[in-house]
Amino acid sequence: MVDSSFIALSTSLEVLERRLGVDKRFADLMLPFGFVANRHGKICLFAFSTIFLAQIHGVELGMDALLIVMMTSSLVGMAALGGGVVLAPSLILVLQAVAVPSVLAPIILAAAGPIIDRMQSAVTVLANCTLTVMIARPKATVGGVAKDNAMESIHPEAD
Repeated sequence: MVDSSFIALSTSLEVLERRLGVDKRFADLMLPFGFVANRHGKICLFAFSTIFLAQIHGVELGMDALLIVMMTSSLVGMAALGGGVVLAPSLILVLQAVAVPSVLAPIILAAAGPIIDRMQSAVTVLANCTLTVMIARPKATVGGVAKDNAMESIHPEAD
């Protein structure tokens, strides 16, 4: 595992092209764009950290508060740059939206940073590779039955 999704770019492109049959031009365009635009890892980090810190502080989060966490995590996660403690001001924005004390935010990010960064990169790489395959190789109809072309390229004998 790596700390940056961009380090995994060449390997991801190779797997998409060779094993999953995605056109090289399409993968070369979509995957780097996806790593920049689709920040699933940071969004999950902000949402999970907010819920965790709310539990530590004994703050009850109802359905309305969870909806606010989801929306603010998405917005802040798309705009946030960097990793580790650098993300503390961004996390504090999400915490303040649902009245969770933000005192522990930098400590959580500093203590768990090495683990969180790797998981965040893995989520981002997997989500973007999945989206690229889903867009590049939509399901085809064979004999009136929907058939997933991506799975056929991995296991051609499975019919």
